[in-house]
Amino acid sequence: MPARQGKRVLFLLQNMDWNHLVNFFNIFMLMCAVLNMIRIFQITFDLGIFYTVIAYSLRVVLKFRMCCDSIKARYDFMLCMWITSIIEAVIYLWEFTDVFISSEVYCDPAGITPMFNMNCAWAMTVILGLNAIIINLNFYFSAVAYEHYHRGQKKPKLAAREVQRRVDENQMKKAKRAESERKLQEAQKAADVVLQAEREKTLNEQLLVAGVELGGAQGG
Repeated sequence: MPARQGKRVLFLLQNMDWNHLVNFFNIFMLMCAVLNMIRIFQITFDLGIFYTVIAYSLRVVLKFRMCCDSIKARYDFMLCMWITSIIEAVIYLWEFTDVFISSEVYCDPAGITPMFNMNCAWAMTVILGLNAIIINLNFYFSAVAYEHYHRGQKKPKLAAREVQRRVDENQMKKAKRAESERKLQEAQKAADVVLQAEREKTLNEQLLVAGVELGGAQGG
């Protein structure tokens, strides 16, 4: 009986659509990041927290954009997941180094340490450990987003919709290019008209001056 239940759990895990879990994770992390930003910004400005709020906000927006499912939407979300995860990992490494260089800044009595009755070393270890786990989850969910995008390319409806989107996009680009060329030609024609008018004006002035000089010479 336990073996059968274990197989059932394994089957459910293998066939679970982890893509839906990605959005719940991003929303949860966005809420945590906003609350953390409000608390930390009362003490000091933290670039890492500020970036985290922006990154998770962008992920949530692009994920909800996938409600109108398309290969382009899946690609944009997948690209966003990978780029923001890599940047977040770089920031984590930078902060990880900074903790050991200037640990007294992170051990402010008004900070997080007294809330858990921990000394500074344990508090920093827990925080950095949790951040490392979160970053690993970000890369895992980035791989899930890539798999979701790759599966979308194999769906006939999404593939046909993507082909139509590219056709429409090319037509729009051609229309914009034609409109730009038309405006350029109109501007060129207007410039030619102005230039021709200036030439005629200059020629008339020269003829007028020549006529006055000729009349003066004849009168003399």
